[in-house]
Amino acid sequence: MNLDDLKDKFEELFGQVKNSVEENSLYNTLRERYETLSSSVQKAIVMGCCSAVLFIILLIPWSFISSSNDFITEFEDHRTLIRGLLKTRSLPKGIPLPKGMTAANMVNRVKGWMHQAGLLETQIGDTQLLPKGEPQSQLTSPNTKQQGMKIQLKQLNLRQIMDIGYHLQNMDSSVKVTGLEIQATSKNPHYFNALFKLISYSLPEPEKKSSKKKSRRKRKGT
Repeated sequence: MNLDDLKDKFEELFGQVKNSVEENSLYNTLRERYETLSSSVQKAIVMGCCSAVLFIILLIPWSFISSSNDFITEFEDHRTLIRGLLKTRSLPKGIPLPKGMTAANMVNRVKGWMHQAGLLETQIGDTQLLPKGEPQSQLTSPNTKQQGMKIQLKQLNLRQIMDIGYHLQNMDSSVKVTGLEIQATSKNPHYFNALFKLISYSLPEPEKKSSKKKSRRKRKGT
């Protein structure tokens, strides 16, 4: 089949479609109404139809362009995530983890800082150690060691509570403020009693294989 045959078939198909459209009653009705309109209205209708056809023609490539941009954005997000995973994997092994503080050291350090901050003895209340067997936080893994304490402070203003909370939160990388209870004093509602709850988190150190066991294995192998 050559090009002329395709042309003839296309013209034949186009003629059939044209005849079927011209025989349609709805088309004839719209055509009669169109011919009764003024020339300016006819031009406006023609321009509107051309604009609609042009919009449809331009909409097709635009949809492909927008979808390709979405694919590019998704690809860049995945690439950034993969790079981050590769960087994490390439970190040297055996990085020392921050060691947690014992509850006794935490109490001594907190009390020492309270005196340095200018708090009076009457403002520093009771200090309690949290029970070791008590599940102090359920957001950590079961292997995480937790040691905690509570300290009660009295007759503080809001500025002092904010400063003390900020210092306790940044006292050590392993220590976090997990609870705070504030209650206004009965004598002066502008001063408050605060109860801070601190927990020190630490992970168990990995077991190190002794060099003696390695040497024994080598001797057995020889």
